[in-house]
Amino acid sequence: MHLKSFCSLLLLCTYSVTISTAITPLQLTREGAETLTSPVENFQKVIRVPSPRYRLPNDVLPYHYDLRLRPRLTSTNPNDGPQWTAPGQVTILATCVQPTRNISLHSTVRQINESSVTITNVETGLEIPVETHTYVPEKDFYVITLTSALQIGQRYSIFIDYVADVFTNRLDGLYRSHYDDPLSGETKWAATTQFQAFGARAAYPCFDEPALKATFNITIGRESNFSVVANTPLINTSPIPGLDNWVWDAFKQTVPMPTYLVALVISDYTYAEASSDLYNKTTRTYGPKHLIDEGHGDFAAMIAAKDLAFFEEFFDYEYALDKMDSAAMWDFAAGAMENWGLNIYREVLLLYAPNQNNERERRQISQTLAHELAHQWFGNLVTCAWWTGAWLNEGFASWVQYLGLNHTDPEFESLKTIQNDAMQNAMRSDVLPNSHPTLLPDKGNPYDTMAYSGNLVYSKGAALIRMMENFLTLQTLQAGLRTYLKRNVFGAVEQDDLFEALTEHAVADNRLPEGVTMKTIMDTWTLQKGYPLLKVRHPTAFDLVIITQEEDQGDYAKRPIQTETNQENPLWFVPLAVATQSNPLPDNTLPQYWLSTAETTISHNSSEWIVINSGATGYYRVEYDAVLTQRLHDQILRDFTVLNYGTRSQLIDDYFTRAFTGNQQIAAALGFTRHLEQELEYVVWAPFFFHMAKPYRLFSGTEAFDSMKEYILPKISNVMDSLRTTRNISKGIDNLLYAQLFDWSCGMGNPTCVNESLALFETWKSNPDVNPVDPILRPVVYCTAIANRVDNFQFALERFAASTGTQQSQLLTALGCTTNNDSIALLLGAADGSASQISRQFALAALQSVAANHLHRRTLESFIQNSIEDVVEYVGDASVIANTLRSLSSYYTSSRELLFVNDLVAQYSDMLGVPGIIEIVEAAITAIEDNILWSARFGEQFHNWFQQN
Repeated sequence: MHLKSFCSLLLLCTYSVTISTAITPLQLTREGAETLTSPVENFQKVIRVPSPRYRLPNDVLPYHYDLRLRPRLTSTNPNDGPQWTAPGQVTILATCVQPTRNISLHSTVRQINESSVTITNVETGLEIPVETHTYVPEKDFYVITLTSALQIGQRYSIFIDYVADVFTNRLDGLYRSHYDDPLSGETKWAATTQFQAFGARAAYPCFDEPALKATFNITIGRESNFSVVANTPLINTSPIPGLDNWVWDAFKQTVPMPTYLVALVISDYTYAEASSDLYNKTTRTYGPKHLIDEGHGDFAAMIAAKDLAFFEEFFDYEYALDKMDSAAMWDFAAGAMENWGLNIYREVLLLYAPNQNNERERRQISQTLAHELAHQWFGNLVTCAWWTGAWLNEGFASWVQYLGLNHTDPEFESLKTIQNDAMQNAMRSDVLPNSHPTLLPDKGNPYDTMAYSGNLVYSKGAALIRMMENFLTLQTLQAGLRTYLKRNVFGAVEQDDLFEALTEHAVADNRLPEGVTMKTIMDTWTLQKGYPLLKVRHPTAFDLVIITQEEDQGDYAKRPIQTETNQENPLWFVPLAVATQSNPLPDNTLPQYWLSTAETTISHNSSEWIVINSGATGYYRVEYDAVLTQRLHDQILRDFTVLNYGTRSQLIDDYFTRAFTGNQQIAAALGFTRHLEQELEYVVWAPFFFHMAKPYRLFSGTEAFDSMKEYILPKISNVMDSLRTTRNISKGIDNLLYAQLFDWSCGMGNPTCVNESLALFETWKSNPDVNPVDPILRPVVYCTAIANRVDNFQFALERFAASTGTQQSQLLTALGCTTNNDSIALLLGAADGSASQISRQFALAALQSVAANHLHRRTLESFIQNSIEDVVEYVGDASVIANTLRSLSSYYTSSRELLFVNDLVAQYSDMLGVPGIIEIVEAAITAIEDNILWSARFGEQFHNWFQQN
C-alpha cells in the first residue's frame, strides 16, 4: 500500500511524543518468541505428508533387513573409491501379499549395481530372473520387474549391492558432521544419520514407510581410528579382508521397527555412563572426549536413566531394547531424533556444563531428553500408520515430556508450565491463515513445501492430551494408554485405535456422558482446524448464564477466507469445568457440563462471578460479558488465590489475545494484571511477559513507556523482593521467573537492578577469568552495565574478542546497549570494515544490536543511507542490510520510519529488489505498517489506563 494512502486511514501515524530516556531492550523476553520455559519448538522436525499416489503399492511387505554399509570418511586409500561415499549391501526378506511381477521400493542412493540384484524364493531357494530396472524419481521409487510373478504367502529375499552418499551439503540421510577439537586444533569428522521422514532411502534401498516395520541386522564398516554406535549393542568386530585398518562392526538384531528409526554414528567419541542404580540397562551419553572428560555428558546420562525407569513404570511396559545411547552432533537440523536405542541431539540440547549452562538450558536439556525417550513408546513401540497421524507420535511425546521433567526435575513445575508451552503456544498458531487439523490433510508431493505447522502437531497434540487427562483423570487416561500400547505393540496405528482403548476405560470409570465415545468427542478436536471461543453472558434478572461456542477467528480484519479448509459453523464437544463465587473449586478440572451444540444455559446465581474452564485445561478461550468480567476483576483484587493459577494465566492470555485482535478492550485485559505485585506463579506471569513485550518494544522512548513503567515496575519489584526472601531463586522455575523480572526491572531503569548489575560487572572486571553472574542473567547484566557506564564498553569488547559461542554472542548484543556515540560508530564499522575490533562475520549481529537501541536508530539509519554500497561490497551481499531493516521494523511505529525504508528500497532496488532479498524487505515493510496501525489503535488506550491505575 502506498505510504500516503496508508497513513490517510489513520488520524495519527504514531501516538506519543518521543523522549530520550535510559531504556534498554529486553534481553530475555521477545514478543512472538519462545518463553524461558518453552520446549524445543524451534527445532521441530519438518512435517511433510505425501499423498497416496506417492505410497508404495504394498504388494510385498518386508519383515527383515540385513544391512551392510561402509561409509568412507577419509581418503587415505586411493584405491578404495571416493571419500564421502558409502558402498553397501542390503538383503530384504519380504512376504508377497498380492501376486505381482513388480517389487517397488524407495531408493535415492547414489548408484545401484543392477547386475547384483537378486530375487530368491526363501523356501525353495530358486532365483527369479530380473527383467528390468525402473526408476521413478518423482516418487523416489526403484521398481524391479521380474520375469514371473511372486506368489501370495511366499517369502522372498531381495539382494541389492549399491553405493550411497555421505552427504556433505545436507543434513538428512547419511551425512557428514564435525566438531573442532580445541586440544589439537583440528576439525574432526564424523558420520551420522537423520532418516525421518524420507531419509532412509538415501542410505539404503528400502520400503520407506512408517507402517512397514521389520527387524534389522546392521553391520557397519569403519576405519580402526573411529568407533560406531547403532541402535543395538555391538556383538562382534572383525577385519575387512583386503582393507588395512578397516573392520566390520556387527550389531545385535533389532526389534521390529520402521526404516526411519535406523541410526548410526561413526566418530572418535567417548561416553559418560549412568549408574546402574538408576536404571538396569546401559544408558550412555556420547560426545567428544574433551567434553565428556569435563563431565558434560554426566547430566544427560543421569536424566535419561531416570526417565527410562519412570516411563517403564508409568506405562507398565519395559523399554524394548538392551541399551540407550544419546549422541551429540554439531551439524543437526532437527533438535533431536528418537532413533530407537540411539537418540541423536543437537549438542546444545544434550551436553550440560554446570558452571556454564543456565537453568533455562538445564530445563531444555531435561525436557528434550524426556521427549525423545517418550518416543521409545509413542512412535517407536507403537507408530502412526502414516504421517498424517504424526500427532500420535509427536503429540504424545510432547505431553509425556512434561511428566518426565516433573519426575526428574520437579523444581521446574512442568505440570503447570505445559499450559504456557503447549496450550497457549498452540492457540497462537491455530488462528493463523495456515492453520490446519491436527490429523494432517493427506496431500501433496513430499518434497513440495508444505504449510504444516509443527506447533499444531506437537504443542496442540500435547494440549489435547492434557485436556483428555483432565476430563478423564490421569488414572483413567493412564490405564487407557497402557491398553493402547500393549494392544498395538510393534504395530502401526490410526487415531481410532487410541480412542477405542481410551473409551473402554472411560466408560468403565464413568468419565463420559451417556452414550458418548472418545471418538465422538475427540474427532471434533482433531479433524477440524482451530478451537472454540466460548462467550458467556448473564441475562439481567435471571439466575442462569448463556454459553455459546464459535470458532475463534483471531483478527477478523486480517484473516483471509480459507477456501480449502473453510469450516462453516464448526462445533466442538467441549468439557465445561465450572467454578463460581460460592463454589470456587480451584483444584477441580472435571467437567460438570458438556457443550456439543452452539448454545446452552446453566443455572447460576445472578450476583456471583463464574469461571468456565476452571484450571484452563480445556483447549479453548472464554470471553465474559462486561458484568461478569468486572466481577472477576474484583475477585482478583479481593483474593486472587480463590481462582486456580491456570485460570489466572488463561484470563490474561485470553483477554490480551482478544484485545490485540480488536475483539476486546485493552482495559479488560489489563484489569487481570492488577494483582501481579503478589503473584509468584510463573505460569501467570508468562502470558503477561509475552503480550506486554510488544508495548515495551514499541513504546520505548515515548511518554507511554513512562506511564507503563510507573504501573509495572512497582509490581515487578515487589515480586522480586518476595522471591528473594521466600524462594530459592538460583534453581528451577523461580530462577526463570526471577530472570525475566530482572530483565524488565533493569530494562525500565530500576536503580536497584541497575546498581546490582554494575556491581556484578565490576566484580567480573576485577577478575576476568571468573564470571560471577548467574548465566541466565548475563545478557541483562551485560546490557545494563554497558548502558549505564561508558567505560564498561571497552571491557566488554575485550571479553568479546576473547570469547566464543554463547558468551561472545551475548556480549556483542550487549555492546549495542551503549549510550556512547563513539562506541556505536565502532559497532557500525564492523559492517563496512572501518573498525577492525569486530570481524566481518559479526557485521549483521553488530547492526542488529544497534537497531535494538532506541537512542541510536537515527544514527543507524544515516549509516545505512551513507554506507550501503560499502557494506554490501565488504560483506558480500545485501542480506545484511535487508535483515537489519527487518530488525528495525520490530521497533518502527511512524510514517517517517516507513518512508525511510520505502525510499531506501526505491533508491537501491538493484541491491534490495532482487529475489531472496526483496522478500525480507517486504516483510519489514509489512511489519512497520502493522506497528503503525497497532500503535494508533492501542497506544492511547494503554497510556490512559496506566495513568489512571
